[in-house]
Amino acid sequence: MRCPACDDYILIEDFQDDTPFECPGCKKILKLDTDEGTYFGATHTTLIIMEDEE
Repeated sequence: MRCPACDDYILIEDFQDDTPFECPGCKKILKLDTDEGTYFGATHTTLIIMEDEE
């Protein structure tokens, strides 16, 4: 998948794991978001940028 912030390629090994992780390119915290029952099929997985808690 591609990072939504810097467009670097990120290898996802487990699409069921939704633990936040850091992008190696831009150091943003990312999380897998799985939407079930969408127009795109049974499940649709995207990468989202986690908001900073300040």
